Amino acid sequence: MGGSFNLLLLPVCVLLSKRRYTDTYIRENFRKGVQVIFCDIAINDKNGKGEPTFSVYNYIREELVRRGIPSEEICAAGDAANEQQRTEMFSQLNSGTKRVLLASTSKMGTGANFQQKLCALHNLDIPWKPSDVDPTQRNALLSRLRLS
Repeated sequence: MGGSFNLLLLPVCVLLSKRRYTDTYIRENFRKGVQVIFCDIAINDKNGKGEPTFSVYNYIREELVRRGIPSEEICAAGDAANEQQRTEMFSQLNSGTKRVLLASTSKMGTGANFQQKLCALHNLDIPWKPSDVDPTQRNALLSRLRLS
């Protein structure tokens, strides 16, 4: 029941959070503040057979655009297919060119250095592994920001 229960609650979490993402975007516009939205479930737009399925990343992206956030300012961790593209994504996030990042713990929980303009970190779900709950994973980005 755990996995299916999480998938049932996910749309509710997204609905409740959409306004927060938009409000943060507007409030931090003066400094081009960046926010990261972590989600580890329902992130792929195809199932194991290659058939289309619900993707929370696509849904959030569509909703943010519908609420006025430019699509070119939204990126997902999976948009970077190699290390060079990942470095470019970090550069765009650090400059405020990209302002919203949709990411999973495995893609951006560690080794991600885009905290220069980070203003908000949203955990849409809880990580699957206990080790990922540790502040050295998702929340380390904000910890590094506070220390610098």
